[in-house]
Amino acid sequence: MRSDRARQLSLAPHPPDDPSLLADEAMDTVAVVFRALAQTARDTAAAAALEAWARHLLVLTPAPGLEDAPARVRQWSHARTAAAVHIRRESASALQGMSDLQDVVWAIVEGASRIVAEDAKFDRRAAQCLEKLRNAAGSPPAQLRRAALEAVAELGEVLETRPTLDSVVDSELTHRIATLTAQLDEARREADLDAVTGLASRRVLDRELERTTYLKKLSGDSLCLLLIDLDHFKGVNDAHGHTAGDDALRLVSNELIRTFPRSSDVIARHGGDEFAVLLRYATGDDGVQLAERFLAALRQHDLAVADASIRLTASVGVAEIGILDSTRTVAERADRALYDAKAAGRDRVGLAPALLP
Repeated sequence: MRSDRARQLSLAPHPPDDPSLLADEAMDTVAVVFRALAQTARDTAAAAALEAWARHLLVLTPAPGLEDAPARVRQWSHARTAAAVHIRRESASALQGMSDLQDVVWAIVEGASRIVAEDAKFDRRAAQCLEKLRNAAGSPPAQLRRAALEAVAELGEVLETRPTLDSVVDSELTHRIATLTAQLDEARREADLDAVTGLASRRVLDRELERTTYLKKLSGDSLCLLLIDLDHFKGVNDAHGHTAGDDALRLVSNELIRTFPRSSDVIARHGGDEFAVLLRYATGDDGVQLAERFLAALRQHDLAVADASIRLTASVGVAEIGILDSTRTVAERADRALYDAKAAGRDRVGLAPALLP
């Protein structure tokens, strides 16, 4: 092993920066990294390839997939590429697995919230179970998986002991969970990120808004929706071109991210020059205050183009989500508040009236 040789060389006199020793140590280090990646790889083929790269770098065995490459030549660039590709794939796989598990959790919350609404007798027990599940939603995968399994078991007991089963609700919940795999497969084919801004897509916003309205019925937490529309954006595109328009959208996106940094908030491109922010644990007044902060920050950052500096402003509509709201009604109320802000002179915030029982 090269590590043995390095230790032997370290006993012999040599300059502090002996290039041969440093090269051996660097090679040993890279090989150790490849072997560590192999030990944590999710499938045996990837693990075997990484181990083969470690051997190639150490003792010049043929490089994986490059058997026709010149002998006795270390393929450093290919090794670097192999490691980078593997890490990206592992990261994507881990994120997808976590996303799938989150979707399972939300499917349970969605279906069970309907049961709670239909049968008040079981409201307390089911709501307590779902509250624990909701609190675990941001936990590490292993903890979230345990919480999901416990919730499924407990909710199953609730269903079995109900004296008056609502077959429509029960069958809907069963169908919802049974078809979850198909829905996830379809979801994987759709982009979750907006290509221009890197924010969440409209699809993600619609999904999260639906989940949030279910949570409102279960928990009573303060929640609100912000709709943001750039003022006179068409003039930017017409005067300076779509490249400048895209730069303007990215500038606004960056300011939104700075203003709403919490991981529990959802920032999305709603479409065109319109954005949306879904705030958890925030009242309508909180939403107005944060929206005003965003507008103030936006006024401080002009968009630089080739021949001009453009002052960007926006109008915002805020609607606090009520217990009687649906995704449609809360979006309509926020949109009306946005219209009011524009009608009042733009570059300001409008707050929708509360939806009362």
